[in-house]
Amino acid sequence: MDAEETKDAIREFINNVDDEGLKKLWKFIYVDFEVVATEEDIKAIERGEQEIMNGELRRL
Repeated sequence: MDAEETKDAIREFINNVDDEGLKKLWKFIYVDFEVVATEEDIKAIERGEQEIMNGELRRL
């Protein structure tokens, strides 16, 4: 499914959901949705913590 087909499927889903279902969906997206760190994120955080402990300072 390409991006345009995905958007169409989401629109169709939203158009067929009742008001209560939309409220639940909105709550899930904006309140309950949790972003999970990837392995790369964890490595970057660990590297940053180590740099802080070593007194290193890097500017982006």
